[in-house]
Amino acid sequence: KVKSTNSDGIWKENIKTIKIIITPPWWQTEWAIILYVVIFILGIWGIIKFQSNRTKLQTELKMREFESNQLREIESVKSRFFANLSHEFRTPLMLIKGPIEQLLHGRIKENITEYYKMLFRNTEKLQHLIDQLLELSQLESASIPLNMHKYDLVSLLRGFTNSFKQHAVQKNIKLVFQSEEESIFASIDKDKLEKIINNLLSNAFKFTGNGGNICVRLSVDIEQDLSTAIISISDTGIGIPKEYQSKIFNRFYQVDDSSKRKHSGSGIGLALVKELVNLQKWNISLQSKEGEGTIFYIKIPLDKDYAENKDTKELSGKIESEETREKLLGISGDIYTIDNNNKIDESQDVRKFISDLLKNDYEIFETENAEEGIKLALENMPELIISDIMMPGMDGIEFCRQIKNNWETSHIPVVLLTAKVSLDSKIEGLETGADDYITKPFSYEELSVRIKNLIEQRKVLREKFSREINVEPGMISGNSFDKEFMGNILNKIEENLHNENFDSELLANKMYISRSQLHRKLHAITGQGPGEFIRIYKLKRAAQKILEKKLSITQIAYDIGFNSPAQFTRAFQKYFNCLPSEFNSKSIK
Repeated sequence: KVKSTNSDGIWKENIKTIKIIITPPWWQTEWAIILYVVIFILGIWGIIKFQSNRTKLQTELKMREFESNQLREIESVKSRFFANLSHEFRTPLMLIKGPIEQLLHGRIKENITEYYKMLFRNTEKLQHLIDQLLELSQLESASIPLNMHKYDLVSLLRGFTNSFKQHAVQKNIKLVFQSEEESIFASIDKDKLEKIINNLLSNAFKFTGNGGNICVRLSVDIEQDLSTAIISISDTGIGIPKEYQSKIFNRFYQVDDSSKRKHSGSGIGLALVKELVNLQKWNISLQSKEGEGTIFYIKIPLDKDYAENKDTKELSGKIESEETREKLLGISGDIYTIDNNNKIDESQDVRKFISDLLKNDYEIFETENAEEGIKLALENMPELIISDIMMPGMDGIEFCRQIKNNWETSHIPVVLLTAKVSLDSKIEGLETGADDYITKPFSYEELSVRIKNLIEQRKVLREKFSREINVEPGMISGNSFDKEFMGNILNKIEENLHNENFDSELLANKMYISRSQLHRKLHAITGQGPGEFIRIYKLKRAAQKILEKKLSITQIAYDIGFNSPAQFTRAFQKYFNCLPSEFNSKSIK
């Protein structure tokens, strides 16, 4: 707006107006503001989308990692399963191949019947393992038909239990069969039920020690119109830890699948039981306390008219209580037990077979586990130890490690027998200090030659040690403990080289061991007693000094601790077959 004034300062009302429109810059226009809003909304959406995708990606990665870990765990379990299964196959194969080989060559002339029994036992075991694997495979492919007929469960179960009577006798186990009824009829596949009961009873015997109890009990639970037969198989064995109870029916799973597990097995028995139970639409469960035993329950539906045909007697199927557990393991019912006899198992067969192979050439000491084996080795100081890798308690790898890490037994060669053929298993065995690694099944010639070579190698080292003038700890053994032991002995003798009274008693005191321990160890390594070793070492040091030509014979005699030059000359001549004065010229020739 514009107006004017005259020279007198009087404003006129002649206001003139001009309209001016100032347009905003493009970033302040309505379209720009709308664009900003859209961009903001899209940004928020993008951030949300990005976070969502990121979260989804992280979830997928976690799932893939979880699946990968699960696959690795499954593969690891499968790998251990098949390694253990190969052991289950290779051991009976060895006990079949070996005796047949000996029989063919006419090496077995005594107790031939026992060898035939051994062959029969192991062929049956192989057949049983193969049958289980084939049946499990057929169950997985749903190719096994059901052959359902009505049977009396009481009669069947009593018969299945009777088949384990001799096994109960051998293990001195009280085997009990109980039934609430004289007869209970149900539509079942008899063959499948027999396999289920046999597998569960075999497990019960495997994990129940001598003097234990095993009970097979049959009862009926009636609830309204539904009747169920309940078979329970209970034992007083080692029990199953709670964290493993949900997995024991899984394929390839074993509670203890290590090489030191106390009880051998393929790990397919309970998986087969579960598949057979599911095939017939039954139900199986278990109750177990570690150290107190296990009860397996199998529930079999009965015909609908079973309840109607029953007396008014009320039956209860609730057998989970401690009171019923005590009843299960009571002494009523059909009992099979007598005094304990010698049970022939696979490990006994292996020991007997190897002992029979070697007894004509060597004195044999036997033991059934690693702990007793260590005690036996310390007591007898054998020339060689043969050990299986898979043993109860301490396995062969740990056993070999303890033998080689004990200065008293570190010199003893150890041969490991195994069914594991992988390179990693072999390397693991050799890394513990094992001197040889033999895979089952093996021939008599292979075992005999390897044993002979190991013993001969030690003899050759001893002879080389006795011939050499320059004595080094590594000449007699490659074992670090033996090197250290021999090094300490040589140092003690060297420090007392001039002492004419230095004998085995003083050496033992300086080594902080008893004289008998020193004698056993030193004789095992060098074939010489402590007194003889000290004398020979002094004579070898004298021979070195003679070659150096720095001292006279008389000076050397006193320097190495002899009472007189004459005594030294007699001892030197006896060992080197020449006089000290002739040794220099003889050694040059």
